[in-house]
Amino acid sequence: MLGGTVRFSQRHRLATILAWLAALVAAVVLLPGLGSVTESEQAAFLPDSADSVAAAEVEGAAFPDDDVSTAVLVVSLESGAPVADSPGVVQGLVDALEDAGIEHLVAVGSDEAAVSEDGTVRFVDLSLADVGADESDRTVDRVREVVADATPEGVVAELTGNAALNHDGREAAAESELVISVATVVVILVLMLLAFRGILAALVPVLVVPVVYELAARVTAALASEWGWPVDENLPLILTVVLFGVGTDYVLFILFRFREGLREGIEPRAALERATVRTAPVLGSAALTVTIAFAALGLATLGFYRTLGPGLIVSVLLMFLAATTLVPAVLSLLGRGVFWPSRPWRRQPRRRLVGALASGVVAHAGGVATVVVVLMLGGGAAAVAFQPDFSTTSALDPSTESSRALDTLGDSLPAGTLNPTRVVITSDSGVDEALVEEFATGLAGRDLPGEAVPGPVAESGDAGQVVFAFDDDPLRNASLDAFEDRLRPAAESVAADLGVDVVLTGDTATSVDLRTANNRDLLVIGGVAAAAIMLGLVLALRGLVAGVTLVLAIVLGVVAALGAGVVLFQQLLGEPGLAFNVPIVLYVFVLAIGTDYTILVVLRIREERARGGDRVEAVRAAMVQAVPSVVAAGLILAGTFAALVLSGVPATVQLGATVAIGIVLAAGPVASVLMPAVAVLLGDRLWWPARVGPRRGR
Repeated sequence: MLGGTVRFSQRHRLATILAWLAALVAAVVLLPGLGSVTESEQAAFLPDSADSVAAAEVEGAAFPDDDVSTAVLVVSLESGAPVADSPGVVQGLVDALEDAGIEHLVAVGSDEAAVSEDGTVRFVDLSLADVGADESDRTVDRVREVVADATPEGVVAELTGNAALNHDGREAAAESELVISVATVVVILVLMLLAFRGILAALVPVLVVPVVYELAARVTAALASEWGWPVDENLPLILTVVLFGVGTDYVLFILFRFREGLREGIEPRAALERATVRTAPVLGSAALTVTIAFAALGLATLGFYRTLGPGLIVSVLLMFLAATTLVPAVLSLLGRGVFWPSRPWRRQPRRRLVGALASGVVAHAGGVATVVVVLMLGGGAAAVAFQPDFSTTSALDPSTESSRALDTLGDSLPAGTLNPTRVVITSDSGVDEALVEEFATGLAGRDLPGEAVPGPVAESGDAGQVVFAFDDDPLRNASLDAFEDRLRPAAESVAADLGVDVVLTGDTATSVDLRTANNRDLLVIGGVAAAAIMLGLVLALRGLVAGVTLVLAIVLGVVAALGAGVVLFQQLLGEPGLAFNVPIVLYVFVLAIGTDYTILVVLRIREERARGGDRVEAVRAAMVQAVPSVVAAGLILAGTFAALVLSGVPATVQLGATVAIGIVLAAGPVASVLMPAVAVLLGDRLWWPARVGPRRGR
């Protein structure tokens, strides 16, 4: 079937290319863009059964503010002197905002109490109408224009809060997506030029992948819009990296086999057909493992993971379809000219380095396998020190105005004051200020790691709030533990004593639920993905031992990559932890995509064995032919993920760097060294229960 598809694409190359372009145009015209369905709020990805979600609903009913969004103007002096030393500065800014008549700016407040303890920072609360993203962004821009015009020399006035953070986040995401896309293309061009020394060979993935990306993004957006599930705001960036990396790898695998056929003297059309047909099982097995792994994300509790799956599956399947239709059509059009102006493709390379590596592996297979496993386990040992980071600042670009203002707030206020937990009290018999005061006093007597103060009473008179500020950062693990083990039990105990109902809400409550759900998802997704991929590989490779060995080897690389990430970010760079989603994304991506490289190597070993070589010579020949393409593909994919470092967002930087390390380990030590050594040690037992050996009649 694949052979027929490839031959059809080659014979009707122009029709195939035009069909893809027509599909692209139709998708752009008829389907929505991916940006129209993305979500940025973490709470939007928690299940409805989560305590914090239910608590937020109770709070929303008691204290409705559906039509208002918040922003905070943070005012300080460049000299660091108290703002009070410059009378009229804050009032001048307030007057300017009130006189500007800014659309959707509902209220401007200036409270004398809204000042830091040392008096160096003042805060002005702004209320904005809860409108769409575009209108909100225009309001934020107008507020900043007015503030900039009204700010005297020597005064720093910066806007933060939800409206400003969302505005800056959208702008930063658009800018970083452009930067990362350009960097990704540059990485691909450079590495493809180094691999093939051909200009057109380097351009093929750059021309093909954007077509697949736009189709995949539009189809994903249409599915999300139709089915009503949210899509994480990072998906467009992830799709860019994954598709450029995976798509380039697919093109590279075909080009390596195409060049190999040309060097053997095969006519270009036949060489391309053989290259695509022989590469297709590798690409098919790879697409299968990726689909299985990303489908396992559908079992997640957190919508962040669950909604990544469909887009990634659609993207990879479309890329596989393009690799067996569009890519052969383009290469058929170019012929051997795809390698122009390179001349080395005309002769067999010496490959002394990979030849020496192959000789060393087959001669000392046991020792080589032992060394690789020990080094991987040693690197993975650092993973036990992993600390998940749930702070919202890790998902913000620190260079934006709203992030700088938020840092100023954090430096001038106690850690928990900026992000308190709200204890919502409800009672059928009514709630008044005295009851709220009594509840706060009750919490104050429970020896908790923070301060409880009375909050507002609802206008309806059936609910009230107590505001609890942790002494330490409320989104670090110590505070999350204290919330679960001390604050929540204490609040429930006081509520029982007073005969009222109570729920706890706020970012700490949300992060506790995120941590619980994330831990559960790691176990479920990790186990199901490994088992399902193992089963898929057993069926695709027709070998039980091969399927099990491949998955165990890749998992070993994943653990080592996580350990490397812990060492790099927590120990060397001194960061408090890694973003909480790094382990699952690292595991799924490296397990799904990194398995491609081991599949390519072991299938080439089986191919060489079927040609008549003994197990040692089969491994040696397979390494000489396959390892260069595997290493090149791994470097390209790792380079595309490493481009995420340019985003400047701490969580994205950590994710990109750690996955890049995982891909390098999967393509290098695991696929290019460990699996060949295992193949020598196990011989044909690697394929048990299938029988592998020279074809009869040869």
